[in-house]
Amino acid sequence: MNYCSFCGNQVSEKSMYCSKCGKEVNKGAIQTFDDAILSKNTILNITGKDNVVILGLKDNSEILTANVDKSIRVFKHRKQSEKTARRETPYNIGKFEEIINEYNLIAEEGQKTSGRASNYRRIFIDGWPKKMHYEFIDYPHKGIVGVELHLEDQSLKGLFRSLGEVVPGLRSNIDSNDIQDMEWRGNRKIQIRMSNNLSPEEIAGSMKRFIQLTKEGFSKKLNAMKD
Repeated sequence: MNYCSFCGNQVSEKSMYCSKCGKEVNKGAIQTFDDAILSKNTILNITGKDNVVILGLKDNSEILTANVDKSIRVFKHRKQSEKTARRETPYNIGKFEEIINEYNLIAEEGQKTSGRASNYRRIFIDGWPKKMHYEFIDYPHKGIVGVELHLEDQSLKGLFRSLGEVVPGLRSNIDSNDIQDMEWRGNRKIQIRMSNNLSPEEIAGSMKRFIQLTKEGFSKKLNAMKD
């Protein structure tokens, strides 16, 4: 039997989307050997790293899972100790979608998010190459949401230095203690780290402000590279 990895709702093997929460489940269904485990519980949080995921349940137990053949297969169900419960950070798995929805309500024309990924959404700007874009990225195990600008190709290397030049201005205008110009997979990006304890409105508003502060300047630099 398969269950949605976001809300625990039972789904058929052929279902692409959960009938309860609407999330895409065809690659993220939980396949369990004990149907009673999830049918009687609701997933409260997701923790862990690499290929091991811990699903925290409302009865103070947890399920250890591992990615197997495009699904998540339960291999152990255990009671969660009080010590473990304190150590792990609960995370509202619907929060990222709330942030995206809030941003799209306030986004300027032509600047809404693209795609349906569960942990990132890109924002493409008219006249910019696809490898240069703004992006929301969910980092649930770090407790943050990244509000970011990515330069994902060496053809944009002429703009790499410009990222560092705008960071001081961003620190003066966006409420975050952690704004970085950083190397990323051989390219560069600006990352504004927002606590996922902030409201969706605050995080969405920071992305809108980020774009307002930087889009025009980078558009001019991009056009100058083309001349």
